[in-house]
Amino acid sequence: MPTAPVPAKMSAKTLELLKVRLPYFYNIYLDDFPTLSQLRQIRLELLQIKGIKNIEVFSKNHTKIYSTLKITQNVSIILFLAILIFSILIFSKQVRIWSYEQREKIEVMQLHGATLFYTFKPIMII
Repeated sequence: MPTAPVPAKMSAKTLELLKVRLPYFYNIYLDDFPTLSQLRQIRLELLQIKGIKNIEVFSKNHTKIYSTLKITQNVSIILFLAILIFSILIFSKQVRIWSYEQREKIEVMQLHGATLFYTFKPIMII
């Protein structure tokens, strides 16, 4: 534990007495945002360590943030799926319009023995 500079009015003995009497405070930082059940499990594991008397996990604040993040995630997934479906529909409609537009060329190519891949080659090379 790093030693803080001693104020001019406080003796070294008083500082040592404060270190013995005052509790130590630690912060634990996690890599992932835990669920409420994981937070409870972490709290129980920390309470089993000898010398730890109290743990504050800020569960009320955690619940608000976690629920906001879950709602944001769900909304993002729904919007992604809606945009994906809409894009697929637009693409299929565009292919159908292109095939109607190029119907005469496709029929002439097929009459001359062109493969399906060859007839759709102009749409694949954009």
